[in-house]
Amino acid sequence: AKDVALAIRYAVDNGAKIINGSFGKYYSTHSDWVRDAITYAGKHDVLFIIAAGNEGKDLDTVAVYPNDQ
Repeated sequence: AKDVALAIRYAVDNGAKIINGSFGKYYSTHSDWVRDAITYAGKHDVLFIIAAGNEGKDLDTVAVYPNDQ
């Protein structure tokens, strides 16, 4: 989570306008760091795109990070 959060902030600080977050996992010890970095991107008018998943799971019942829950 630390590397992902730092990478998002780095991209924002270096002029990114769109960030592709094609990653996901079922457990994150510090998902709040990633959420905060995504919020940081939004406050700087950077569009953050995240994959919805290709496993056919109901994401309302299965926690996959990052998410807004």
